[in-house]
Order: sequence, then structure tokens, then C-alpha cells
Amino acid sequence: MSQKWINFWIFIGGFLLIVGVFLWLIISRLNLRAMPEQEFSATVISKEVITQNFYSIRTGSTTRYYNMIAFEFPDGSNIRLQVKPKDIFDTLQEGDTGMLTYKGNKDSKIIENKLFISFEKDE
Repeated sequence: MSQKWINFWIFIGGFLLIVGVFLWLIISRLNLRAMPEQEFSATVISKEVITQNFYSIRTGSTTRYYNMIAFEFPDGSNIRLQVKPKDIFDTLQEGDTGMLTYKGNKDSKIIENKLFISFEKDE
């Protein structure tokens, strides 16, 4: 086989891999949005802001901030969620109790497989 054909098949394989990953991301996000909302009594056990720095030739350096909160359920299990918008993140404090509403699998370790909906504090 000539080098030309080898390069062609490498290009096709790389292209199919990129398309496959892109489709998997879209399908997993659509499945998450289709899941029913789950509501549980929970306590805020920790808060943190995760920063990620990116660099691209087109835009230069970019920093993204992810507001993460860990909630504990009465059975002792916990879940870590990205909380949007920031004003909700700012109002919640460690030790707050209330009703947590989210979508996703509580046991999944992948943060992107969970979607924060709301947290209603106890009075």
C-alpha cells in the first residue's frame, strides 16, 4: 500500500473518531435533559470554585470558573454539582439544609452527567 493510501485511511479514521466523540457528547446531554427531576433532602457540605486556564491562538488566554457544591443526603451518600447561576452559589453556605432538585444519576462520578436545578433552604 502506498503512503498516499495510508495517509488517507489515517485521515478518515481521525475524522470518524472526532465525529463519534461529538455525537456521543450531544446524545449524552440530550439523555440528561430527558431524565426526570429528582428531589431529596440534603445538606451543603462543601463549596469550591474550580478554575481552568485555556489558551488558544485565536482568543489568547481564557479562564473558566466552575462553582461546585457538594451535598450530603440523609443516608450518608453525597453528590457534587456545578451550581449556576453564581448568585445561587453565593447564597448557599456549608451546613445549609433543604430540598435539592437535580437531574442525573446520583451514583455517577462524572459531573457532566448531573444537572443542578434548585436548592430550597429549610426555614
